[in-house]
Amino acid sequence: METKKIIYTITYRWGVFMEKVLIVIPQMGTGGAEKLIVNLLENFDYRKIDLHLMILYNFCNENNFEQRIKKLPVHIYTLNKKRGIDLFAIFKAKKIISKIKPKIINTHLDSITTMLLSFNKKQIIFHTVHNIAENEAGGFQYFLRKLCLRIFNFKFIAISDLIQKSISAYYKIKSSEIKIIYNGINTNEFKCIREKNNKIDKINIISVGSLKHQKNYFEMIEIIKCLKNNSFDINLTILGDGVLKEQIQEKIKELNLNNFITLIGNVNNVQQYLSKADIYLSTSLYEGLPLSILEAMASGLPIISSRVGGVPDIVINGENGFLYELGNINDCVKSISTLINDYDLRYQMGQNSKERSKIYDSKSCARKYENLYIKGK
Repeated sequence: METKKIIYTITYRWGVFMEKVLIVIPQMGTGGAEKLIVNLLENFDYRKIDLHLMILYNFCNENNFEQRIKKLPVHIYTLNKKRGIDLFAIFKAKKIISKIKPKIINTHLDSITTMLLSFNKKQIIFHTVHNIAENEAGGFQYFLRKLCLRIFNFKFIAISDLIQKSISAYYKIKSSEIKIIYNGINTNEFKCIREKNNKIDKINIISVGSLKHQKNYFEMIEIIKCLKNNSFDINLTILGDGVLKEQIQEKIKELNLNNFITLIGNVNNVQQYLSKADIYLSTSLYEGLPLSILEAMASGLPIISSRVGGVPDIVINGENGFLYELGNINDCVKSISTLINDYDLRYQMGQNSKERSKIYDSKSCARKYENLYIKGK
């Protein structure tokens, strides 16, 4: 990291031209979009771009993103925005942008509302869509994006093939006008340390994600209940926190699953938990290209997931896991049971996951964003 700082300082003082790029995100929480940005920042070539990061709210105390980003040659601006429409934050953003004059602005999630008055026709504005278009922006947010398409040099970036198709259909624009850049992870951080050993007393299932409606944890709990009723010796570990924590805890207690499901909360060492697991489970109602599944794949885990969003792009049914249709709990239970009972299949699917995850490396992702920023298209 110190080398990057030295390179940046020399380049800046010598006046070598670099593209000014501003990345904007509401907050640096524990979600996939935030993880993607940290991975990008840690892999950009700072001899090519002068990177500015604007956070509308602030850093989150529940992860180590702030410490990681502050080691990098990145200009950081936090607006400490209030919930809802905050005029002070809007004009503060406008003042900052007027000062730094970025050629490229890359917005993420619902940051457009605050940034709209800061946009001008000379800038190139990219908006990365992290979910199915209609789930990412409805109502007023949809109107703002349509307005940006009409007034500014505004372009979408999709993180998967399916999301590109959803953007095209939702906003009625050509697919060729939407750039696809697959999410990336640092595959070297995730090690597959488990040895081929079929003498396992208990099967450890793991899931990572915020405790919110999208992740559909109540269906996951029902799945664990069925596995318990089938006399499987299992434990489900859930990493993440959120607004539904109390309701999820109550449901676990109601179904007498306290000895089968463990809520850990947010952690900075996801890798360690993944390395000790046997199966990764996702029951999401909708997804983009989930980094949590990519990280599980890089850890050598077979994946069981609902067939939603961009998941089928990374989980090939029958190759590195099984996909099931939302609500079909019996089908999901059957797939998990197959993996529990067939160690060789579980091991081979995990190896297939590990190999397939290499396609989605953060270095490759960063190079594609860099090229997009420099070329502007």
